[in-house]
Amino acid sequence: MQPEVLGRIGKESIYKAFLEIADFLINGWRKGELFPVRIVVHNDADGLSSAAIISDFLSNMDVPHHISAVKYIEQNLIEELLRERYPLVIFGDIGSGYKSMIERIAERAKVIILDHHRPDKTSERIKDLNPFLFGINGDEDLSGAGVAYLLAEALGSHTSPHIPLIGALGDLQYSENRELSGVNKIIAEVAERKGIISIRNDLKLFGGPGYPLAAALERTVQPHIPGISGNSSAAISLLEKLGIPVKKDDKWTTLDDLSAEKKKELASELIRIIAPFSDPKEIIGKVYLLKNEEPASFLRDLRSFATVLNACGRMGRPDIGIMLARGVRKYLNEAVNILNDYRKEINDAITRYESSIRTVKGVAFVDGEGHVRDMMIGVVVSILSKKLPARAVIGYALSDGRIKISARSADKSIDLNEILKIACESAGGIGGGHEEAAGGLIPLDRKDHFEKKLIELL
Repeated sequence: MQPEVLGRIGKESIYKAFLEIADFLINGWRKGELFPVRIVVHNDADGLSSAAIISDFLSNMDVPHHISAVKYIEQNLIEELLRERYPLVIFGDIGSGYKSMIERIAERAKVIILDHHRPDKTSERIKDLNPFLFGINGDEDLSGAGVAYLLAEALGSHTSPHIPLIGALGDLQYSENRELSGVNKIIAEVAERKGIISIRNDLKLFGGPGYPLAAALERTVQPHIPGISGNSSAAISLLEKLGIPVKKDDKWTTLDDLSAEKKKELASELIRIIAPFSDPKEIIGKVYLLKNEEPASFLRDLRSFATVLNACGRMGRPDIGIMLARGVRKYLNEAVNILNDYRKEINDAITRYESSIRTVKGVAFVDGEGHVRDMMIGVVVSILSKKLPARAVIGYALSDGRIKISARSADKSIDLNEILKIACESAGGIGGGHEEAAGGLIPLDRKDHFEKKLIELL
């Protein structure tokens, strides 16, 4: 099977690199080497989508493997991997910024990194398939799951192209007009041509156009709808105000049930509500629908699918998310419970911290240590960054005896990846990520030092 997306990218260097890695893997497995395989992925939607893709192509080739979803790469993880002594370790949606640590593993095992975060250095010992190394913007045009999908193509696997789209949408990989771009757009076009997804312009609400509308409004997290997200009575009141019945003949009203005029009224009202905090393009535009899912399923809409995976990862059940991404549906009820707990935790955290944010020289600091779990601080900071008139929003949470940092900025003049890397390292920690979204870890007693360095760099 010819690798279609790789061929359409139009870069000989990336085509050749992925085929070389595929040949390396196939030859190793044929010789009875390079297995079992250890897989380490980030515990967000992009990371869990990456895990699903990697697990899929390994399963197709009868290669045994073991998956872990982690918050970050740090020395304890490296020590654990060294003790396990797998012949091949694959990192998905994580690793490119931590090669100095990962090189220790590469002394004993083969290491492949399938990541889209900005790489920190080159290494002769590590095979790093990162879009930035091939002149492709990994912040916008290709996700970690997308990188894994390109390798699946090179291996001749029949992995579905909708899975990397879940990762890209979960990572908010959009062009300025809030649509998929670059290689992500090519993958979407391939998925649409194969009849796997349909793409249309609509309101970007949780669950998609066939999902009960009152629940869709309440459960929409990205973008956050002030006063309505997480509030079922407010969602119902909004529909009643617009003359839209919540139910008709014992059937829940959906977006698809609305007339063009009523849908326009709803869209106008939602834009009015979110406009002071978010770009209206975040609530209306391209939606990506998985055609083999039932219209009322919250997994039909790929953005909603990504929200579910984020919830699974951040609430400590990455296994559920990976199985859902691989097409297993027997865990749907568990996923619903996880999602409900996830939304409640987000809403409680936002309510708690909106009135107690510190602002220093245009930077808003959210002190969540001991109150927000480390895997949730990123979501809270993302939502607050849309509501606060700050150059950057920095959130803190406790994480295994250290401080986890999450940072967001819409200021194009700021490179948070570089700033967090320098500020965290100066405080004795580690940091990095993307230009508009980054994070890090620092010792408990180095917060003041970190803040001074951060403000100095800004």
